Amino acid sequence: AVDSMAALIPCPADVPSSAIALKVTDDTMEPTLKCGEYAFIEFNTLLDNKDVGLFCLNGQFLMRKFHSRNGQITLKCANKAYKDIRVTDKDDLAILGKVLV
Repeated sequence: AVDSMAALIPCPADVPSSAIALKVTDDTMEPTLKCGEYAFIEFNTLLDNKDVGLFCLNGQFLMRKFHSRNGQITLKCANKAYKDIRVTDKDDLAILGKVLV
């Protein structure tokens, strides 16, 4: 939902397939994604290993680097001050889109 037209920003020419732009609200993905910058999201795209994605994990929205190895999914932070997240069978994970950096 958008609460005003002032919230809309132009889509740069180098990311024509993006569907939405989200403002990065933390530093977990710095230096890849800086707090306060916009991340452009492409929906309905399969993620490859090391792609940055937009995820909903247990009701929390996250931008992280996707890693899948031997059936184990890990969501990695670019900022080493934060711990990576290992997704378990008990977690509710939805891959919402690919971040076009």
